[in-house]
Amino acid sequence: MPADWVVDTEADASGSGFFSVASSERALRVIQNNGRQQSTNEPLPAGEIGFLALRWPYLVDVFGLGQPGTPLVDVLQTMFGEQLATLGVALESTTIGEYPAATFFAADERSAGAIYALDLGVGGTLVLAFSAASEADYRVWEPTLLDLMASIDVGGDAVVHYLPSGVFSQRWSPDSQTYALAARYPLGEQPISVALYDRAGVQLAEVAGLGVSWNSDGSQAALFGDARSSAVPIIDTATGKALFTLGTGASSVRWSPDDRFIVAGDLRQALRIWDAATGQQLASLDPAQTWAFSPDGTRLAAWDIAGGTVRVIDLGTASEIWTAARASQFFTTIPEVSWSPDGALLFTVAPDGTPTLLDSATGAVAASFPPSAGMEFVSPLWRAAGLVLIYRNAECRAGDCRSEVVALDKNGVERARITQSDAVTAVLWNADGSQVVTATSFEALTVTTWDVATGAALWTTTLDGALSTFINPRWVGDHLLMETRSERTPLLNAATGDVIAVNEHGGPIRDVLLNADQSQMLVVGSSLVRVRAVGDGALLMTLPHTLEVIEAAWSTDETLIFTTTEGGTFTVWDAETGRMLTRIEDRSSVVATNLSLFAAVSPDGQQVSTYLSGSPYVRVWSVASRVDEARARIAGETQTVENLLDASDAAFDAQDYETMITVCLSALDIDPDNLIVHNSLAVAYYLSGELTRAVDTLRAAIAIDPTYIRSYRNLGDMYRRENSLPAARSAYEDGLNASTTDPDRAFFNNRIGLTYATTDDYAQAAQYFTRALELDPTVPIYFRNRGYMNYEQGEAFYAQAMADFERFVELAGADADAETVDLLATLRGD
Repeated sequence: MPADWVVDTEADASGSGFFSVASSERALRVIQNNGRQQSTNEPLPAGEIGFLALRWPYLVDVFGLGQPGTPLVDVLQTMFGEQLATLGVALESTTIGEYPAATFFAADERSAGAIYALDLGVGGTLVLAFSAASEADYRVWEPTLLDLMASIDVGGDAVVHYLPSGVFSQRWSPDSQTYALAARYPLGEQPISVALYDRAGVQLAEVAGLGVSWNSDGSQAALFGDARSSAVPIIDTATGKALFTLGTGASSVRWSPDDRFIVAGDLRQALRIWDAATGQQLASLDPAQTWAFSPDGTRLAAWDIAGGTVRVIDLGTASEIWTAARASQFFTTIPEVSWSPDGALLFTVAPDGTPTLLDSATGAVAASFPPSAGMEFVSPLWRAAGLVLIYRNAECRAGDCRSEVVALDKNGVERARITQSDAVTAVLWNADGSQVVTATSFEALTVTTWDVATGAALWTTTLDGALSTFINPRWVGDHLLMETRSERTPLLNAATGDVIAVNEHGGPIRDVLLNADQSQMLVVGSSLVRVRAVGDGALLMTLPHTLEVIEAAWSTDETLIFTTTEGGTFTVWDAETGRMLTRIEDRSSVVATNLSLFAAVSPDGQQVSTYLSGSPYVRVWSVASRVDEARARIAGETQTVENLLDASDAAFDAQDYETMITVCLSALDIDPDNLIVHNSLAVAYYLSGELTRAVDTLRAAIAIDPTYIRSYRNLGDMYRRENSLPAARSAYEDGLNASTTDPDRAFFNNRIGLTYATTDDYAQAAQYFTRALELDPTVPIYFRNRGYMNYEQGEAFYAQAMADFERFVELAGADADAETVDLLATLRGD
């Protein structure tokens, strides 16, 4: 797109898809100054092409105009047939880039322009309209327009589905053998229909409903929510045939945890229970919108938001066991009903707002916990160890906050009552129920661990720079991981509260995910995904992106990492090496390049379904074949690159820097993002006397991965050898800021100290060497460097210099240099 064009987007309320509008800066000012609309959904008069009314370079592209393969002439005839007949304009068939196309040109006394329809294959049909002030202006813009359309790239081997009114959701079955696509209402964000497909893309069933649910192994599916037919088909996903039909139009259908029963209900329909094997209806009870199965799957607690009761139902007999009064949730924030982990108790809120535990066998009140004076109930938190209730004062909404946290054991017995002066936003039990962690975030993120037996605070830690309204603490082994939406994910020692790692991310954090054994975490935010070790926060790898990352996840077997971004990109990474394996891109809009791509990966990691924001096309791609091909290619490339690196090392040893450059360039042709090769090439350039090329190469490496410390080190060292000390210091400071471990921070502090030592600023140099030693006191050279700075400052510092030299000799042993050993002997008077 021309650099002087401004992009804007807006939804098309007519339901025909997504409109993307771009105009020149001049045109945008005209729109702003005159207050004119950029597009309209009003019907066009016969004989008038709407885009011709615009008097500036103006481009619109429209998705959702037909099934893939629809004849292009038919598409344009359907859209503009009446106007074309009135204007006497003929349609033409042509080719633009690799795509078949149809087009027509029209002009009047006000402006001129053209309409294009492109057959994008798996991308579906795309129609573009362009207008200018006159035919002469249009002809000037026409080459650029044709280049834009020719640049569209949506190639691939995807199965394509067309949902004319737009996509609401995409989901995979637990066994990865089927998937469901829900279409949305044209004028709203609600589903209008749902269809079930096998993994090859063959449709098995479709209803004008709301959603789909599967049993636990994915062998059966229910398509529900069609209130007009009041029927829910239960589909055998292997054959696509309906096993039986449930006579209900309920808005929610679910299997019990053991797959023995199917339950359906909403506010309008009765709550019904069926035998999942036969389809026989077992019970029809009063309407209920919401329900929760007991942990063992034998009972059901049912309620509706506006109602004042909760019922417990025995699924085996399909009969109601008891009914109890509860507070209505209508227009309130009172939490829903929830089971205790062992199923013995049921949490609810009594009609007077008091948090209450009911005996799940009888419905009798087991315990109630009225708030203290001036306090109101906020939320419950069940864990295996028990229940935590959080209360706040009513004035908290105005900023004057106090909180009370009540910890109950799994039998509902109060164990501790904790009071805090700020609003508690997160609570966490430890595994054995002996401690509770609270987090507040008024002016800073403050974390406190409490002894449940005594109610005493064991430790409190305040974390600067991690303030966030969202806090999700997690107990991981002996550590506490504090997930926030700031730019940090602090890792604390759970026993002492000491900060193990700050885990700077470099941008606002969107999500933090742990792998199965909780040894690694994915930190997602901004244009980065970082993989860190949970034990010490060490950075294991960075997955760089050019656009905002929307989601990231491990594959089920944790060998892959999936990421999706704005701009229409789905990427698969090798979880061990961080190497990109394959990337799927949807570039079907030439105007809007910031549209989000939504992706759903099958549980087995073999396939992914994607759709671009606003597009009616869902594409289902094979991930497995792409990954296999990539790994085979990378294996060959890796061996080749390793061979080339060996050749580069040999050329370095022989001081044959010209060969070294040639070999490294060949390696980068194969693996353009290889940071080791970038750094080797930079060294070769530098040793060949080409400082500028060396610096450019290192800056390119930093752009690829800003966390790769070696690039900063080499850049600073090159500048220091050239006596460009301010530039060297700047490179080392950048490396220090990018460092995530104390040894790396110590290294760069030492290097900065050397730049000051070169200019005889001994005191300043000594300060940086001291910082290096505070971060890593195991490196002998840091003591040696500080010793010389102390020695150079005169006799008053000789004692400190002697202590540093002694420690250096002790650590270095036989590797201690003779000059320093001799100077130490002189200071001692030996």
